[in-house]
Amino acid sequence: MTTTRKWDGLWIADNPSFIDCGREYGTDLKKYVRPAPYLRKRFVLSGPFQSAVLYLASGGWHELYVNGVKADDRVLTPCMSQFNVHVNYLEYDLTGLLRCGENAITVLLGNGAFNSQTNDVWNFNHTAWRDYPRMRCDLVVDGKLALRSDRHWKCASSPIVFDSWRSGEAYDFVKEIPGVFEADFDDSAWGEAFPVRPAPGELILEEMEPCRICEKSAPVSSRQLDGETICYDMGKSITGWAEVEIELAEALSEPVEMLLEFSDRLNPDGTADRPPIAAYTLAPWDFQTGRITLAPGGTKFLWRPHFTYYGYQFIHLHCKELKKIKLLRVEAQFIHNDFADVGDFTSSNEELNRLQAVIRRSFLTNFTGIPTDCPHREKLGWTGDHSMAMATGLWNFDAIKAYKNFLQIFVDTQRPSGELAPIAPNPGWWWNCGPGFDYVLFQGAWELYRFGGDDSVIRHHYDAMKRYLQFTEFMEVDGLVEYGLGDWGHPERELGENSTRMASMRLVCSAWVYSMWERLAVFAKMTGHEADVSWAQSKAAQFRQNIRREFLHDDGSVDRYDQAASLACVLFFHFCTEEEAPALVARLVKRVRDFGHKADFGIFGAKWIPRVLGDYGYAEDALKIFLQKEFPGYGYMLEQGATTLWEFWNGKDSRDHTMFGDPSAWCFEYLAGIRPRFDGPAFMKVDLVPNVVPQLDSCQAHHTLPNGRGIQAGWQRQDGKALYTVAIPAGTQATLRLPGKAPQMLQPGEYSFEI
Repeated sequence: MTTTRKWDGLWIADNPSFIDCGREYGTDLKKYVRPAPYLRKRFVLSGPFQSAVLYLASGGWHELYVNGVKADDRVLTPCMSQFNVHVNYLEYDLTGLLRCGENAITVLLGNGAFNSQTNDVWNFNHTAWRDYPRMRCDLVVDGKLALRSDRHWKCASSPIVFDSWRSGEAYDFVKEIPGVFEADFDDSAWGEAFPVRPAPGELILEEMEPCRICEKSAPVSSRQLDGETICYDMGKSITGWAEVEIELAEALSEPVEMLLEFSDRLNPDGTADRPPIAAYTLAPWDFQTGRITLAPGGTKFLWRPHFTYYGYQFIHLHCKELKKIKLLRVEAQFIHNDFADVGDFTSSNEELNRLQAVIRRSFLTNFTGIPTDCPHREKLGWTGDHSMAMATGLWNFDAIKAYKNFLQIFVDTQRPSGELAPIAPNPGWWWNCGPGFDYVLFQGAWELYRFGGDDSVIRHHYDAMKRYLQFTEFMEVDGLVEYGLGDWGHPERELGENSTRMASMRLVCSAWVYSMWERLAVFAKMTGHEADVSWAQSKAAQFRQNIRREFLHDDGSVDRYDQAASLACVLFFHFCTEEEAPALVARLVKRVRDFGHKADFGIFGAKWIPRVLGDYGYAEDALKIFLQKEFPGYGYMLEQGATTLWEFWNGKDSRDHTMFGDPSAWCFEYLAGIRPRFDGPAFMKVDLVPNVVPQLDSCQAHHTLPNGRGIQAGWQRQDGKALYTVAIPAGTQATLRLPGKAPQMLQPGEYSFEI
């Protein structure tokens, strides 16, 4: 996880780094705002060469230009990190961009999360790492150092006069520098770069799929609200930015300003309803905006941001001189980590297919460098959200490398006490969200091994997992734990039922800690920590016993009010015996049906309840939860026009969250029945356990394995029966498990079975 190369280049910036960054700027923010800088170097390469690699690290985001062109199609790079522990660097292959003779490299630097200038409730403007953007680079040609960053580089201000990862970006065409990226551009009047103190963290190579513009789309409609405002509807939730092409009938005589506001919903009068997503940004500056200053003398302008991104469906363009402007093109550009598409699920039910598409999109809109909770209001690595959505992500996309990167960031937040942060990277803002959120470390290690066969996360972060569990021991009260958020996102606050339907926090938190102890025992055995195996097993046994004592009652009820999530929790983690399970399942099914298959759960119950129903022969009821259209529920979201999952069932807050995203993984595992096993990682061992449900006539799932081969499974009704077909790739051993039949071992090949 650490760099093995020796750096020659110095850290450089466009001004000395030891400057007050405006930590206590009050209302006078603008005096601390600096334009994004260009750092540039002209140099000569003599003689032919075979390879040229640039190693480039930056505090903040950067764009690299070589001899007049952008070096590649990455954007918003490198990924943010826990900058005081690790800073990512990139390798650029410049072999095809450099030439014998004169060359020029120009690096454009943006603030990103390294220099968060605007205030927010999480205090990113007060981080331990905060400073102005800086960079460090080495150019190695044919194995030898050919260029390094030092004081001989040149610097100047760019037309990006303001950039903030949450607030947006301002671009002034008046300040554009024609030809700035070309090799023959004269930069003699520019100032010299300054050697500055390093970005604080250790440099590590970024090894994951970068962010790119992965989809472009035009508005589905537009509406002029008044003489100065046009509203564009992109038709679906988007993470990214917009590219705007402008033409004027005649050249301007003076600068003209345009403002773009990005939002995910509208007020009844068609204006942007932004308070629900802007509530946590407190600085005296815009939120999710683009500001453009058109220059006098020009008639054509092309704008898109560089160092920000937005979560939105609607764009409001404001300009006092709107009548003079012809907008040739407004294009939405969808940005996310450019994952390979490795799986999909389809069925005969269009509503279920639509839910699958919405969940897939929710995952992508919330993976922009790091997995986030939402792409607008927070853009934070809330750990509970992706702990619950990780299996869905891995079924559909090759996100293994990106999750490994995120888990490193998460571990970098760990305190000496073992406590982990609720968001990663963490600016020093601590609000302990509890074991269900911290579980992402254990879940990540488990799932990355199950899907990809890579045990490096288990081995590399074993000590961090152990330290965390030692922290939970400190938090125990009477052998259980109770801290954090519990089953976050339950609709009860809308239903007004005074906490009678929510699972108790003590049960929820203790269940997650129990599972952590169980998994640590497995990881300890895998990694040779034999002394820890019996310790972890003993702790898991104690938690199970204490949970049974406190939450399983003599009358057969669970928790305080027999809540659906509480019943499912006991069954999901096997706190009950095999003899007790049928009665508890019956109570759960009755509870689900009595509530009309509505969403009677938060993000944890959303995983437990459908999976328990599927495990015990009630997949039909689980599917009804996904498809019923009344509030609260997934179908209700779809009926209201959702194109990504909402944060809460009523849609009043963020309308782009991924934390309720497990139904997609459920469809792969419970309808198509593909269950990859931990004891045969990377799909070397798979159980096939299909569920035929009356709501569907057919379903089909496929997933591309790490070795490039694919596994497929699905079923279709024929003549009153269902025909289950599977294709098992080489290297995979499958066990078919059908109700009432003995397990059947299947070797690689194609099979059909009546079920």
